[in-house]
Amino acid sequence: MTLDRGSQFTSALWTEMANQLGMQLHRTSANHPQSNGLLERFHRTLKAALKTRLKGPNWADKLPWVMLGLRTVPKEDLKVSCSELVYGEQLALPGQFVDPNPTAFSTKVDPFRSLVKRLIPDSSPHDSPLYSEVN
Repeated sequence: MTLDRGSQFTSALWTEMANQLGMQLHRTSANHPQSNGLLERFHRTLKAALKTRLKGPNWADKLPWVMLGLRTVPKEDLKVSCSELVYGEQLALPGQFVDPNPTAFSTKVDPFRSLVKRLIPDSSPHDSPLYSEVN
């Protein structure tokens, strides 16, 4: 595992856990971030994606959408996305939950409309005998 020099990765607890799991730790130099190039490249991609979505100071609000996009875009060299590698299939994106055919929606709703119309009383409450006795 390649690590930077963050204090969370230099503790005795972390080192012992890595030893117990049989992991080899490779620490990068503090003044040479290129030695962890894969992570630095991802940070550059993430930063660029956040900049395209950001209209205000709340970048954390946009982070889930940006991460969803990054996880579902196919990698050029692999021809599959990260999510496909992890889950074995493509993720269902929010736009895929909406029926693209609006007429199909109205045919599904029409039976409910007629049911609701039958439940609504024909007369207003002011027409009832009880209402006229109170006045």
